[in-house]
Amino acid sequence: MPHSNRTVRPPLVLLCLELSTCKIHRHWDELGLNTPCPIQFTEEELQAHYRDGEGWNERADFWDSLAGFVSRDGWTSNETYDQALEMFAELREEGLKNLTGKERADFEAQTRWAERKVNSDC
Repeated sequence: MPHSNRTVRPPLVLLCLELSTCKIHRHWDELGLNTPCPIQFTEEELQAHYRDGEGWNERADFWDSLAGFVSRDGWTSNETYDQALEMFAELREEGLKNLTGKERADFEAQTRWAERKVNSDC
């Protein structure tokens, strides 16, 4: 099944699998098996995993901070819709200030729904 957008970061399932295998590797000697760990990581792979994990944790913390206001799937009540849209419009503007090139173009296209609307009397 084709996806409508591309993900740069690994999906949650892969991140959890990587985390589990990293933990197994790190604590292998504590298992007392007297055999070398069959799982090996280069320092570069470990650093990439930690970077991906940090990004995922930041996103999870962001959505946790919105609990009761906006759900992870984007739902908000009619009463808080305008406030939620304004918050996402501010986040969009900050993102557009800090991104460049293709990353900025992709972000701009994916967040148009949160673009601030200029009120007109027309």
